[in-house]
Amino acid sequence: DFRCADALVVHEPVEGLDESNVHYIRQGVPPGPTDFRLIGKHALYRERPIVGTVGFPFPWKNYDLLCSLTGEAEWGVLLIAPGATVEQCQRWQELNPMTEVIPQFLPRQEVVNYLGSCTATAFVYGTGNSGTTAALRLGIAARRPVIAFHSRQTRDLDDDERILWCADGDEVVDALQALAQNPLLQKARAEDAASLAEQDSWTNVAAKYAAIYRTLVGGKA
Repeated sequence: DFRCADALVVHEPVEGLDESNVHYIRQGVPPGPTDFRLIGKHALYRERPIVGTVGFPFPWKNYDLLCSLTGEAEWGVLLIAPGATVEQCQRWQELNPMTEVIPQFLPRQEVVNYLGSCTATAFVYGTGNSGTTAALRLGIAARRPVIAFHSRQTRDLDDDERILWCADGDEVVDALQALAQNPLLQKARAEDAASLAEQDSWTNVAAKYAAIYRTLVGGKA
């Protein structure tokens, strides 16, 4: 029973948890890129726009769909997909020949560096039985335009217009084409992501936790 706790922190909106001891703090966003790197085809063809994403290749993450949509929009795609099988990698590259896959687990900072080298990041999730997505925080940390579907995993960010929300694949293709054709739009949407990254930064989230702790032990909040 959460009422037994002096304080309870939740990372997503939860109906019915409106008690005074419940604190809603969104997941924090880690620091941004420290350097920029591309691999394979993307390093050779730097003029092509690239979408990056990261996460274990669960079906609801819709990597097949993302590869199809980026192929239609004539974008490359970088999938950092730990545990991806040879068959999955082959299928994604068939859907979009300009696909590069990193199937290994990478340190967080290296992931952010790769995503920061991309033109945009995308998280076209279906609904899975999981909490709010930590992978999306890595996309925000990259400080590049962020494209996403509304889903159960994004419900804590659903009202934030600094993310390019799309309702379906057609809207994703439209968003990609608009970004490719308009450098000023790219810049503005990258600034949106940077603003969100700063608002929910580890530093700011830590300060909220510290304020709760100081209140509980009788210090100054």
